[in-house]
Amino acid sequence: MKYATRDEQQMAIEHLLIGALRDAPEDLHLVVYYLVQTYTHYRKKTIREIIQEVQPEEIDTMMSQFAQDINRVAR
Repeated sequence: MKYATRDEQQMAIEHLLIGALRDAPEDLHLVVYYLVQTYTHYRKKTIREIIQEVQPEEIDTMMSQFAQDINRVAR
């Protein structure tokens, strides 16, 4: 995770996360929330792809919640 924000590493990390989260989808929200809060430069596209691959039915809800959380922190 340390190098997850480096553009050349995001793709590799994304595939590792998707594989791990498919085995533990209950951890998706927690892991993605951590990425959004900790790695503020993480690409939105990458976050969407992770959610889409693991729990596509949750994508709109999760992306909306993360946007609200980011706005709350930014204020």
